[in-house]
Amino acid sequence: MFVPEDMEVPLNRRDLDKPDNVRWLLRNLWVKNSKHREFNRLVKHLVKRDLTERCRLSAERKINLLPH
Repeated sequence: MFVPEDMEVPLNRRDLDKPDNVRWLLRNLWVKNSKHREFNRLVKHLVKRDLTERCRLSAERKINLLPH
């Protein structure tokens, strides 16, 4: 999945492998792109990535709390 070239998104926010970019896009994508034909599909993908990242981080925190 990628951000379509014709969406108004800064170049430094297009890398979806960076969790900060995913969260930024979830907050800001709608401002100039809500009528774009790929908007809904991209937002669904971003939400899924964000939830996956949050679950991974939560699991890592819990593992670190386990006695060694």
